[in-house]
Parts: sequence; C-alpha cells; structure tokens
Amino acid sequence: MKINIREANAGDIEIIAKIEEATFPNPWSKNALYYQIVEDELSKVFVIEEDDVVAGYVGFMEIFDEIHIANVAVDKKFRGRGYGDMLIEKVTKYADENNFKVTLEVNVSNEVALSLYKKYGFQTEGRRKDYYGIGQDAFIMWR
Repeated sequence: MKINIREANAGDIEIIAKIEEATFPNPWSKNALYYQIVEDELSKVFVIEEDDVVAGYVGFMEIFDEIHIANVAVDKKFRGRGYGDMLIEKVTKYADENNFKVTLEVNVSNEVALSLYKKYGFQTEGRRKDYYGIGQDAFIMWR
C-alpha cells in the first residue's frame, strides 16, 4: 500500500466534493471547492492518497501570520487508518516551517476531532454558539 500527500488540483474536485457531501450536513459546493483549489491564492488543499486514490483532504487559508483550517474529511471507507492524523500533521509541519499560527473551529461534540487536534497542540480559546446550526456550537481552537 502506497500513501501519498500532495497539493490538490482541479482533477480532484469531483472526489473531494463526494467526500464533502458524505461527511458534512452543509457541504461546500463544487464551485467553492474549485475556487479554493484553483483560484484562491491564499488557500491550499492537501489530499491524502492510498494507492493513487484520494482518501481525504484538508483545506486551509493563509491569512497574514495565521492558517485557518476550513475543512478536513476522510472518505468513510478509509477511516480508522490514521489519514486525518497524517493530514493535520502535514498542515502543522507546514505551519511550523512557515511560522504560522493555526486556528480552526470544531463541533463541541466531535470527540474524535477534538482528541486529534489536542494531540497536535491545539487549545480551546473560545466558543461559537450555533456555529454548525441551532444547538450545535463550535470550539475555536488555536495552536
């Protein structure tokens, strides 16, 4: 089995959109993903591949001296293999190499994600009420 992490390109939009739709109740549109991957000079998306098949992705924006992680998802059939962990490690290493602080929002009930982010030194700095919908707050985390 060959695992590879690389920067996403326009050819990845369809599979990223499918993963996004299967993962989130309010997924990003293909147009938004296209803009993030192809047009927005402040955004980057890394994909993780298993044997040349996209298994997951992480998207983020570089804003001054900060990285804001916008979306992270792993295809359901590839979960439990540490791919989300590898993607967050990739972003945090990229941030360290370029002297960026990193921030993100995460659903307060997403214990798996909270555990992963804490592993990489993220700390809860605030809370956004109803960020993911009524009754679904988000923690604001920083590293």
